[in-house]
Amino acid sequence: MSSYGISLHNIGNNKVIDQARETEEFFELISIGGSKEIDALKNLILNDPKSNFYSKTDPRHLINRKNFLNQTPIYIAAKHGNLNVV
Repeated sequence: MSSYGISLHNIGNNKVIDQARETEEFFELISIGGSKEIDALKNLILNDPKSNFYSKTDPRHLINRKNFLNQTPIYIAAKHGNLNVV
């Protein structure tokens, strides 16, 4: 524990929670697929701070993450008939 009362273990957990929330939001926007949601998706992808760390083919890139059911973004978009997202 640091002198500020922050556990370094919790900092790592917060990053995992933040990534899970970002992924959940990403999949929610994909499943809705409206024009506002597409704009929000573009914003999420363009402003993802890790987007420069991973190539677009890397599974850790936001566009390649899988949800808790191991489904890909393109699968969710197609499942909900959101061809404009695909």
